[in-house]
Amino acid sequence: MTNLFQRITSKLGIQGKLISLFMLVSTLPLILLGIYVIQKQMDILQDDALKGVKSDVNEVSEKTSLFFHQVKRELLLLSRTAEVQQLVYGLQYSDHLDQRIRQTVEQEFLNLFTGDSSYIKVTLLDKKGEEIVAIAFEDAVPYALQQSMLSGKPLHYYVFAASEMKQGEMQLSPAEKKHPSTGKVVPVIECIVPLFDRRNELTAILTASINAEKFFATLVSPRRTSQARVVIVNGEGFYLYHSQKIKDWNRLLANRQEENILGDYNPGIAKRLLAGGAGTITEDPERIIEYTSIFSSGSSESNRYIVYMDISTEVVFAAVRPFRTWFIVLIVVVGGLSVLSGYRIARHFLQPIKQLALGMQIVREGNLNHKIHIRSHDEIQDLVDGFDQLVGHWREKRALEESVRESEERYRTIVETAHDIIWTLDTQGNFTFSNSRGEEITGHKFSDWIGKSFIPVIFPEDLPKVQELFLQTFQGIPQAYDVRIYDSKNNILIISVNTAPVYQDGIVVGTVSFGRDITKQKWAEEELIKSKEKAEEMNRLKSSFLANMSHELRTPLIGILGFSQILAAELENPEQIDMLNSIYQTGERLRKTLNIILDLAKVESGQIELQMAAQNIVPLVQLSTDLFTGAAQKKGLYLRTVATNANLTTTIDQRLFADILNNLLQNAVIYTDTGGITVEIGKEKLESKDWVYISVSDTGIGIAKKDFELIFDEFRQVSEGFSRSFDGTGLGLTLTKKYVELMQGSITLESE
Repeated sequence: MTNLFQRITSKLGIQGKLISLFMLVSTLPLILLGIYVIQKQMDILQDDALKGVKSDVNEVSEKTSLFFHQVKRELLLLSRTAEVQQLVYGLQYSDHLDQRIRQTVEQEFLNLFTGDSSYIKVTLLDKKGEEIVAIAFEDAVPYALQQSMLSGKPLHYYVFAASEMKQGEMQLSPAEKKHPSTGKVVPVIECIVPLFDRRNELTAILTASINAEKFFATLVSPRRTSQARVVIVNGEGFYLYHSQKIKDWNRLLANRQEENILGDYNPGIAKRLLAGGAGTITEDPERIIEYTSIFSSGSSESNRYIVYMDISTEVVFAAVRPFRTWFIVLIVVVGGLSVLSGYRIARHFLQPIKQLALGMQIVREGNLNHKIHIRSHDEIQDLVDGFDQLVGHWREKRALEESVRESEERYRTIVETAHDIIWTLDTQGNFTFSNSRGEEITGHKFSDWIGKSFIPVIFPEDLPKVQELFLQTFQGIPQAYDVRIYDSKNNILIISVNTAPVYQDGIVVGTVSFGRDITKQKWAEEELIKSKEKAEEMNRLKSSFLANMSHELRTPLIGILGFSQILAAELENPEQIDMLNSIYQTGERLRKTLNIILDLAKVESGQIELQMAAQNIVPLVQLSTDLFTGAAQKKGLYLRTVATNANLTTTIDQRLFADILNNLLQNAVIYTDTGGITVEIGKEKLESKDWVYISVSDTGIGIAKKDFELIFDEFRQVSEGFSRSFDGTGLGLTLTKKYVELMQGSITLESE
């Protein structure tokens, strides 16, 4: 922009510049005043427009909040009726459903929801997720569904959702559902309310399916329906409603990881919206966003909702355009008047300025020491350019000399203080330079080597490689390599070299190399590799020995156990029988420990043969939990299994899979005194792949973070030494982790 202005004004001359100056001075106050007035007017219009947007958002917020609070109030009111309470109480103590009470509850449902067109279906589920009572709506008229029309399978989703909620909370979830009578698939918003007893245990679940299309019709803004996006989103960023994507309901549900607020806005705006509260976002020059929180039930982000309106700034500030047009017209008129006045005034100044130009011409021809500080880009500029030429030549020469001197000094300092050897070769491979560091490391006086070939210094076996790399460097390709050389005492040094070509006028005229002595480092690496290989070989021999000793160790131990049982059966002396029982129990414990050690040895020696096959793991997990149910009940613990799907198939070795679960469940029972154990089975997507996961969680004593890695080490326990609190070899979790990794899986730990 500056260069363009200079090119234009250089052709105007002094008279043109004076006119331009007068025009600027005369119009600048008017421009500033106009900008101030327009800005104030724009601020007023913007405030009015933003108030309109905020009013629309508040209107949607009030409608939505009122609607869902009404639904929540009706469901909670229904849950507190005597009929529902009696039915739920009966389910707690009996699996048999009293049909008379069920019919009474159905009638209570019908009485409460008669005439309400917002609902498609209202259902009462037991704590297992099985439907007990359900009513559907046809043209706002409710009717009870027969037992044959109820779902015969537990609806696990509602049980899972209710287990994460508290008394008095309601959770919203968008979905698609078939209408019970028409069979038509319609979009719905599921409202879930859990029912708890006095001990705060889940007893039943109330659900209401809201007709999403009728609910969405209430959100239409009366003023900006077609000009703005009206959106309801939960705290995790998933859309509950989107005015511009309402026809793509299926896509919104199927692609929630892509079709969400985090994919549609930059992270800063998305984070601010999801934080809740109320406010206005104007950082985007093209959009204005007004938002407010509308509904929250509990502390979960998924059950906190925010409504916002996203509208174009062009729409909001459309009223500002007439004022901008008026301002431009005013500036054009005033500018024209200023040009006319400036022309008349400039003529009065033209003669003095020409005289000034003549005087500067004399200075340029005679007085070379005079310095002129004028930059006018007109006739006066000729004087300034002449003076700058004379001074410029001298200044350039002085600067060039100083630059060369500093460059030489800098180069000398860097080269002589470098930690590495630095040397240069000509095109024939002869030394042309080396720094003092090279003499310190090799002992060679490079003053004796200048002009001589590098070949005698190189170890003979490395010479062909170095010569080949030297030729490649002259083709313009930098090289990096390790080479052995002789020092002044004929000792071998290992040098790490980086070589680059040296150019002159675009032609390679030599090479420059940087070398570092890595002799000790290489020796240390070789010794370390030898030690590592020896340790690995010893560990392999140990594991192989233990694996091969399986028969020799197990056979005599089984004989001891067998004979101790036979003797205990034949003896009558109680004291002797107790001693034999102690021998058997001790031997059995030794046998289990021996089995674990031998199994670990087989894994480490690679002698385990996997029998991998596709299996539905849900019944396998249930089989393992059944084995430990008695032990858990004996300690007063609960042991439950939660599966997101009845068929979760993956490829496993069934025997190793059972050993893994048994180890984890045994630890959970041993280290838990109150509460219980939960085994959860499900699917999750990691790095674009579907994985099956099994989570074993308990309410036991926990593990400190500093001990997380320790428990997977061989023969290690959190409680160690003679004073440890629990028995064990410290190999169970080690073997478990190795089994998991053999089946291409992973195991992680979370604890407090």
